Amino acid sequence: MTASLPAEYVAMARRYDPVATARNLTLPILVVQGSHDYQVTAADFDRWWTLLRDRPAVRFAWLPGLDHLMRPLPAMARPEDYARYVALSPDAVQAVLRFVRGR
Repeated sequence: MTASLPAEYVAMARRYDPVATARNLTLPILVVQGSHDYQVTAADFDRWWTLLRDRPAVRFAWLPGLDHLMRPLPAMARPEDYARYVALSPDAVQAVLRFVRGR
């Protein structure tokens, strides 16, 4: 998969730790994860949760059945799912609204 990416990007991505960066921020953060996302996994979400759950300005939303684009799918997403239209989940919209409204 990384063979088609520029070497500079691959090197940067290997060095970059987004959770460490987030720990140094003071602004509110929303971490949203769908359980049917194969690109960002439950293990990724768990790492964000473990390292940021003590921050009062950080909110988490685990959304069962949603893919990387926050669309409901009956099973784990596959690359070909991106080629078909599936509407954004109302649950994802509500998670963002709650965050924006400070709830």
